[in-house]
Amino acid sequence: MINEALITAALNPIFAGYPQTDDLIDLYDEVKTDVREHAQDLLDNHDAASAQEAVNIAVKELGDLAEPLRLITATPESEIIATPNSQATVDQTFSPQAIHQIFLDADYGNVRITPSSDQHIHIRQFQRPKTDSGQLQIALVQDSIRLTVPAPSWLQYMIPFRHPTSLVEINLPSDFTGTLDVALKSGSLVARDLDNHTDVKLNLRSGSANLSRSSFATLNVRLTSGSIKTDQVSADQFTVDNHSGSIKMSNTTAQFDILAHSGSVKGTTLTGAGRFMAHSGSIKLHWTQMTGDINLEAHSGSIKSELPLDEPFKFNLQAKSGTIKVNRQAIFDVQIIGAAIGKTDPSAQYEVKGRAHSGTIKID
Repeated sequence: MINEALITAALNPIFAGYPQTDDLIDLYDEVKTDVREHAQDLLDNHDAASAQEAVNIAVKELGDLAEPLRLITATPESEIIATPNSQATVDQTFSPQAIHQIFLDADYGNVRITPSSDQHIHIRQFQRPKTDSGQLQIALVQDSIRLTVPAPSWLQYMIPFRHPTSLVEINLPSDFTGTLDVALKSGSLVARDLDNHTDVKLNLRSGSANLSRSSFATLNVRLTSGSIKTDQVSADQFTVDNHSGSIKMSNTTAQFDILAHSGSVKGTTLTGAGRFMAHSGSIKLHWTQMTGDINLEAHSGSIKSELPLDEPFKFNLQAKSGTIKVNRQAIFDVQIIGAAIGKTDPSAQYEVKGRAHSGTIKID
């Protein structure tokens, strides 16, 4: 059993200096649980000589937490600007029949995408303070709207308590079925209550994306550094390429293609199928329903997937350095320390494939 004092001693310096908000405390507790579980796995698999070494390895494999700590302790976007009495610095309206593509390239600030209250596309920007250098620029090119938020003057960043903020708000009517392409260099993106079944592409260099209660045809997300969360989201195709950060999904339905170069992948109440890869980190998934094959791969970390109890499946699991655990009644063709191949029932249609280069694979 891992001594809690070892985990506390390792994590407290990382979290020191940040405001002790409820969100930060929740993050701390979640990270602590992950470190405890991973360290125990390392000890059980004899990949660490002592509890101290196991904790050190588990903490190191968390990656750099500075970015999520900064994001989670920042003032929420809804509290900064765009209150009911806020005055938009830019406010334009378009007919959805004439628009098939919307492009947004923002050098700074936040983005919010919500349904329109009428049958028009509304585009607004809220600033504090208002700056000409950071004002949203709108260009109509044939059937496309091209939006640009330039970076504000560096001089303004040097004025105490006058750091410019920006929120671009896009309201989409229900009959808009074109494409939406958003590139955000620094900030957060929130999309909620959308039912357009449109194609959406999000590219965030540094920040976070939070998507909820929405349906998309395709959802393609690329994050250089940050996090993405989905809740009550469905997409015919859901692709994520995250270079550094975390991916957290709940109540999400899709054909998945999820890649985390450095960070963790977590999913609860998932429906669908697809591929999940983590180069450095862990994969933890809970499925409500499988609609096809599931492929899981972790180069450095552990894989844990909980599948529906009433749904039979085939499995092909291999770990180069670690152990395989299938906690189901099953028919095994191969069952050794580093591999398990078989099925839970002869009627199984879909297959779960798992590859762990260094770590464990658990199927519940």
